[in-house]
Amino acid sequence: MSTNTILNDIVRSLFAAQPLGILATQAHGQPYCNIVAFTASEDLRSLIIATPRFTTKYHNMLKNPQVCLMVDNRSAHDPDFSGGIAVNCIGTAMTVPEPEFEACRKLHFERHKNLRAHLDTPDCALVRIEVERYVIARGVRQIETLSMI
Repeated sequence: MSTNTILNDIVRSLFAAQPLGILATQAHGQPYCNIVAFTASEDLRSLIIATPRFTTKYHNMLKNPQVCLMVDNRSAHDPDFSGGIAVNCIGTAMTVPEPEFEACRKLHFERHKNLRAHLDTPDCALVRIEVERYVIARGVRQIETLSMI
């Protein structure tokens, strides 16, 4: 089995188990982080998030579309760093265009049924993160990169 296949399987497995991640944006040289619900595309080349258009994170992404979404398997109880996995999804964010909005909204809703009211508001934007690479940390010392471009 190739390294890319193994890394791809690690990312898929983590994403299946974790519905939330930490989105890092920046403005004026200052990082800004938010917890967000995300949905990955079947080929893992993109991620979808939903956000009101008035939020700081949305305005930050408009000004600087380079973002990072971190997803991990941490536990709040008795953390074991040797078994921990964290994936940094590094890419470029863009508002989903109108012709694709409904299909992306449906995909995101299928994963996050509790977001119906949020997704149905007129000010809700869907943002696609086109993933350039995944940086996968297993344990404390094993860091590997899965390129998507």
